[in-house]
Amino acid sequence: GFSSRRLCESLAASPCTGVRMFLGAIPRRPSKEAAYKQLRSHLIVMASCVAVIRAAPYILYFLNRDADVLDLKMQL
Repeated sequence: GFSSRRLCESLAASPCTGVRMFLGAIPRRPSKEAAYKQLRSHLIVMASCVAVIRAAPYILYFLNRDADVLDLKMQL
């Protein structure tokens, strides 16, 4: 069958340095714990961005509404 270890060993033993450089650029597969930790951090960042985008119109409306009330009071 196919074995990535045998493929790496055979390519590392070959005199072609371009292939070794290419395989060196491929990152190793992370452990499940590290992958879940990174996924959790990415989801937190994405959820916070969505929350900021969703809350921005309400905050801006609230700030503009108060500014209009102050302008009306000053005109009276």
